[in-house]
Amino acid sequence: MKKLFLFAALIGFYFFTESCKKCVPMVTIDPCDTLSHKFAADIRPIIINRCSSSPFCHPAGSVNSGGPFTNYTQIFNKRAEIKIAVSTGSMPPAPATLPDDEKKKILCWIDGGAPNN
Repeated sequence: MKKLFLFAALIGFYFFTESCKKCVPMVTIDPCDTLSHKFAADIRPIIINRCSSSPFCHPAGSVNSGGPFTNYTQIFNKRAEIKIAVSTGSMPPAPATLPDDEKKKILCWIDGGAPNN
């Protein structure tokens, strides 16, 4: 009985491994691969409207954690912190939120090297 079970297991294993050789590997598409976001046209307006427009957030002269986010250099220098805050949803603070498309733009721009374009 044990020999029959072992033989059946080996046959099953053989067919399983042979069938996997014919499988097409699953391709995962990175959503950022097809997106090309420009700092001036896409990212800066989001940051200005959502992060720098309130006197309690990140306008010029801000002493809040993170400081001001009013120009490329300030935003670029804080890109790691911005990425964490956006991806965790901790910023902007409640009740304000970033729509998913704006989050994706910011995160993809940062992941793409945060170019000044």
